[in-house]
Amino acid sequence: MSDSTYRKTPLPVRLDLNKRNTREQLSQGTDDKRGILQGAGVACPTTESQKDCNLVMRKDLEQWLIDHGISGPPPSPEVEQRAMWQWIRDFHKEYSDDWYTRNMPRLRDQFRPVFLQEM
Repeated sequence: MSDSTYRKTPLPVRLDLNKRNTREQLSQGTDDKRGILQGAGVACPTTESQKDCNLVMRKDLEQWLIDHGISGPPPSPEVEQRAMWQWIRDFHKEYSDDWYTRNMPRLRDQFRPVFLQEM
């Protein structure tokens, strides 16, 4: 039975057969632009995903601020922190308190910049 797992390998070097010295062409390596459509932009999936996530968070925060009657900056840093954590908890209401507690550092890192921009 043969190994059916696909292993990604670099593309073979594209040789210019009009040039006699193929050794020099082989030593230069692969052409990084091979396989890319001309005129098509290459977007990093993680960048696009992050933009989409930030948009979802921003829209949810805008609605949350309206629902809670909050407009403008909070009167103190403590009130701001309390509001931020309340919004994050409301955003993740489908998860248990245990999950929420374990993920607080990660949630803070992702949600705080969005919260601060909106405030």
